[in-house]
Amino acid sequence: NTICAHFFQSKMLLCLNWLKNHPDTFRLTRTKKEVFLCVKDIKLCVNYWSNAGCLGDCGLFHICKESLFDISHSAISCGKHHDFSSAHNKGIIGKFSLEPLNTRQLKCLLKNTLPSVCEEYLKNRCTDLQQCENIHICGDFVNGECRKHSALCSFRHEEALSDNHADEIMKLFHISDTSLLKKSLVYFKPKSEEKKKQEFLQRPTFNFLKDEAICVKYVDDVCDKDETCSLLHPKNRTPYLWQYKKPDETSWKLFPNNLNVEIEKAFCDPMQSRYDFADKASYITFDESSKITAIYINQNVEVRRLSTRTSLCMPKGSSYTT
Repeated sequence: NTICAHFFQSKMLLCLNWLKNHPDTFRLTRTKKEVFLCVKDIKLCVNYWSNAGCLGDCGLFHICKESLFDISHSAISCGKHHDFSSAHNKGIIGKFSLEPLNTRQLKCLLKNTLPSVCEEYLKNRCTDLQQCENIHICGDFVNGECRKHSALCSFRHEEALSDNHADEIMKLFHISDTSLLKKSLVYFKPKSEEKKKQEFLQRPTFNFLKDEAICVKYVDDVCDKDETCSLLHPKNRTPYLWQYKKPDETSWKLFPNNLNVEIEKAFCDPMQSRYDFADKASYITFDESSKITAIYINQNVEVRRLSTRTSLCMPKGSSYTT
């Protein structure tokens, strides 16, 4: 939007066409939901993921593949970089002026420099191969888990890496050969609904005890129970509530209403990994596992987020769940 406003007078299509016509500088990727723009030289070193590793100063980011995609594994036995603190990675960050980006944002940037397995293809819903910028290949084959011969599998195997569409994808992502293309692919099998439920309920940022859930009827201003309601009635009628507890105290306290809203905005923003208070010394961090750590009023405090009841905890047919 900034580019459009300053150079193209907010004409988005003109801006996108200009960027697309400069392939030597920018890589422009478009999906149904978003447009991703990246300087083409910001890339991951796929050779670094091989057993031999990268043998020289390639000018590309060196980071463990599992760490990049937040896949659980043994960092000790891995032997590769799991963050961007190495001199090699810091040099690249400085070269492209990426210092303002935090670890989560850098990972997001780099993951978008890699081709993906087309999930719509695996659902038999991708009908426009010419416009698709993902590889039409069996996800289980990518993970080494497909037990079927390619002739018997419903989806393509090795042949998907060497057709004309794969050639176009390699040009788009500046990948030199099919072996590197195969190394760059990652496929996450969709989780079952039961597994999603169990993982969701284990998140420490939420608490669904009966007396610690927010009354959705009260939020909608239709609860007639007042003091007799067993659910929380927050004064600001928000469906969320941020609280903190000092180490030497047993009761939870509310953040001021304006902070409650600001913390929620930061928490819901996938590009934000922390919220900084105005005094610059206090902060709340959110990591990928939704664990919260915080310093507030010059000390470490526990922080939690209360919300309305989740539909995952309610029986089917319940009317007032979120």
